[in-house]
Amino acid sequence: MTGFESIEKSKHTPGPWKIYGNDTEIYIGNMESTNSGACDGIRMVCDVKQGDYELPDYDEAKSNATLIASAPEMFKTLAEARIALTFYREWMAREHPGTNYPFGNDCEKAAKELIEKIVS
Repeated sequence: MTGFESIEKSKHTPGPWKIYGNDTEIYIGNMESTNSGACDGIRMVCDVKQGDYELPDYDEAKSNATLIASAPEMFKTLAEARIALTFYREWMAREHPGTNYPFGNDCEKAAKELIEKIVS
Protein backbone atom coordinates (compact mmCIF):
# COMPACT_ATOMS: atom_id res chain seq x y z
CA MET A 1 0.00 0.00 0.00
CA THR A 2 1.49 3.35 -1.01
CA GLY A 3 1.26 6.47 1.11
CA PHE A 4 -1.58 7.96 -0.92
CA GLU A 5 -3.53 4.70 -0.96
CA SER A 6 -3.29 4.57 2.82
CA ILE A 7 -4.75 8.08 3.11
CA GLU A 8 -7.69 7.01 0.94
CA LYS A 9 -8.27 3.84 2.99
CA SER A 10 -8.20 5.57 6.35
CA LYS A 11 -11.56 5.65 8.12
CA HIS A 12 -10.86 8.47 10.58
CA THR A 13 -12.96 11.62 10.72
CA PRO A 14 -11.60 13.88 7.97
CA GLY A 15 -9.48 16.83 9.02
CA PRO A 16 -8.78 19.47 9.73
CA TRP A 17 -9.55 18.93 13.39
CA LYS A 18 -9.90 21.99 15.56
CA ILE A 19 -9.88 22.58 19.30
CA TYR A 20 -13.06 23.94 20.86
CA GLY A 21 -14.00 24.61 24.44
CA ASN A 22 -13.36 26.81 27.44
CA ASP A 23 -11.61 26.63 30.83
CA THR A 24 -13.50 23.50 31.95
CA GLU A 25 -13.92 21.59 28.71
CA ILE A 26 -11.67 20.94 25.75
CA TYR A 27 -12.80 18.88 22.81
CA ILE A 28 -11.66 18.28 19.28
CA GLY A 29 -13.93 18.26 16.29
CA ASN A 30 -14.41 18.70 12.60
CA MET A 31 -16.67 21.61 11.67
CA GLU A 32 -17.18 20.40 8.09
CA SER A 33 -18.99 17.17 9.01
CA THR A 34 -22.71 16.97 9.63
CA ASN A 35 -22.78 13.25 10.49
CA SER A 36 -24.67 11.91 13.49
CA GLY A 37 -22.94 12.74 16.74
CA ALA A 38 -22.65 16.39 15.81
CA CYS A 39 -22.75 18.87 18.66
CA ASP A 40 -23.68 22.40 17.57
CA GLY A 41 -22.61 21.55 14.00
CA ILE A 42 -19.27 20.08 15.11
CA ARG A 43 -18.44 16.41 14.60
CA MET A 44 -16.77 15.57 17.90
CA VAL A 45 -13.61 13.49 17.70
CA CYS A 46 -12.78 13.38 21.41
CA ASP A 47 -13.02 15.06 24.81
CA VAL A 48 -9.70 15.92 26.38
CA LYS A 49 -10.90 17.55 29.58
CA GLN A 50 -14.43 17.90 30.82
CA GLY A 51 -16.00 19.24 33.94
CA ASP A 52 -15.47 17.27 37.17
CA TYR A 53 -13.35 14.44 35.79
CA GLU A 54 -9.91 14.09 37.31
CA LEU A 55 -7.83 14.97 34.29
CA PRO A 56 -4.63 16.92 33.64
CA ASP A 57 -4.49 20.61 34.45
CA TYR A 58 -5.73 22.95 31.75
CA ASP A 59 -2.32 23.65 30.17
CA GLU A 60 -1.51 19.95 29.90
CA ALA A 61 -4.99 19.17 28.55
CA LYS A 62 -4.64 21.98 25.99
CA SER A 63 -1.25 20.59 24.89
CA ASN A 64 -2.75 17.10 24.60
CA ALA A 65 -5.59 18.51 22.53
CA THR A 66 -3.15 20.29 20.22
CA LEU A 67 -1.25 17.05 19.64
CA ILE A 68 -4.43 15.05 19.01
CA ALA A 69 -5.91 17.72 16.72
CA SER A 70 -2.73 17.53 14.60
CA ALA A 71 -3.25 13.80 13.91
CA PRO A 72 -4.81 14.07 10.42
CA GLU A 73 -2.05 16.40 9.25
CA MET A 74 0.65 14.22 10.83
CA PHE A 75 -0.84 11.13 9.16
CA LYS A 76 -0.78 12.82 5.76
CA THR A 77 2.81 13.97 6.32
CA LEU A 78 3.84 10.46 7.41
CA ALA A 79 2.28 8.97 4.27
CA GLU A 80 4.10 11.51 2.08
CA ALA A 81 7.39 10.88 3.90
CA ARG A 82 7.00 7.16 3.29
CA ILE A 83 6.61 7.82 -0.43
CA ALA A 84 9.80 9.93 -0.40
CA LEU A 85 11.72 7.27 1.57
CA THR A 86 10.58 4.54 -0.83
CA PHE A 87 11.56 6.64 -3.82
CA TYR A 88 14.96 7.37 -2.30
CA ARG A 89 15.58 3.68 -1.46
CA GLU A 90 14.67 2.63 -4.99
CA TRP A 91 16.83 5.40 -6.46
CA MET A 92 19.80 4.39 -4.27
CA ALA A 93 19.41 0.75 -5.35
CA ARG A 94 19.43 1.80 -9.01
CA GLU A 95 22.14 4.46 -8.90
CA HIS A 96 24.40 2.98 -6.22
CA PRO A 97 23.88 -0.81 -6.21
CA GLY A 98 25.17 -2.52 -3.11
CA THR A 99 25.05 0.63 -0.99
CA ASN A 100 23.65 -0.09 2.43
CA TYR A 101 21.33 2.59 3.81
CA PRO A 102 19.97 1.08 7.07
CA PHE A 103 18.68 4.33 8.56
CA GLY A 104 16.50 5.04 5.52
CA ASN A 105 15.32 1.44 5.40
CA ASP A 106 14.47 1.50 9.11
CA CYS A 107 12.55 4.78 8.73
CA GLU A 108 10.65 3.47 5.71
CA LYS A 109 9.77 0.25 7.55
CA ALA A 110 8.65 2.16 10.67
CA ALA A 111 6.50 4.52 8.57
CA LYS A 112 4.92 1.57 6.72
CA GLU A 113 4.13 -0.26 9.97
CA LEU A 114 2.62 2.83 11.60
CA ILE A 115 0.50 3.60 8.53
CA GLU A 116 -0.79 0.01 8.47
CA LYS A 117 -1.64 0.30 12.17
CA ILE A 118 -3.56 3.53 11.55
CA VAL A 119 -5.64 2.24 8.63
CA SER A 120 -6.36 -1.23 10.04
